[in-house]
Amino acid sequence: MAKLEDRDLMRYHDGELGERRSRRVREQIDADEAAAARLAGLEEVGDLLRSATDSATDDAVDDRGFDAMWAAIERGIEDEPRPSTSERLGIWLRRHWVAATSAVAAAAVAVVIMVPLLGSAQSNDCDIEQLDTGPGAVSTIFKISDPGSTSSTTVIWVNEAQGDDD
Repeated sequence: MAKLEDRDLMRYHDGELGERRSRRVREQIDADEAAAARLAGLEEVGDLLRSATDSATDDAVDDRGFDAMWAAIERGIEDEPRPSTSERLGIWLRRHWVAATSAVAAAAVAVVIMVPLLGSAQSNDCDIEQLDTGPGAVSTIFKISDPGSTSSTTVIWVNEAQGDDD
């Protein structure tokens, strides 16, 4: 005979099975002491629940009883020790692990990108060898020598904003 499932036992106890299925479950309970013990446990829990509800005078919650119950709950909360810092950190990480992981990854990417950009800046130090200006300061020609190089650069600057030809 197959083992009686808890689901069938609970449905039998609650009277939710059809007549034929109920008769089969009853036969299994009679044949199996463990199933009979489980049914007795369900009946005991049912009796406890019924006695608790029978002691209530009506369905409405008594405000005094509720206040006393809430005060007891608050005392129980206050009596519980606070979790340690490492426990709180662990709880926070479990709740926010996606955001924390994303933030760490974003910081790592930012560091990888910024390190080359913040590397040593090139020096723009140069000496102007020669500076020639044309009449009326329309154009300027100058040569720039780089002390670290053997070549020089010639720059021609032309100012197209000429004076009024009135």
